[in-house]
Amino acid sequence: MKKFVLFLCVSFATFTLSAQTHSHIPIPGVDVVVEKVPPGNDVGRSTTDKNGMIFLRNLEQGYYEVRDRKNSVRAGIHHRGGAVRWQLLKVRDARKPTWVLVDINTTKTPVDE
Repeated sequence: MKKFVLFLCVSFATFTLSAQTHSHIPIPGVDVVVEKVPPGNDVGRSTTDKNGMIFLRNLEQGYYEVRDRKNSVRAGIHHRGGAVRWQLLKVRDARKPTWVLVDINTTKTPVDE
């Protein structure tokens, strides 16, 4: 019985540490450029609000990338078309800057860069 309890405690501690390491935090106040891929044309510019939200009107269906204006960090997402309500998140404790986009309209799983 003692071995089972010890294994359970170690497994729970590993899961908790992993969840904290990979949690996502909204990114407020970032100037971003939205591009349709392909061809990579700039289709909009925005600044994230206090909750990391990006709002744009009437983008066609397809794959889009959001990048900072310095082109140093990117994240991608498949958009079903129409109004954009995306949330820009960063991965906590990432060794390099990592962004994630979440489509609030559909709550689709984000596509990590």
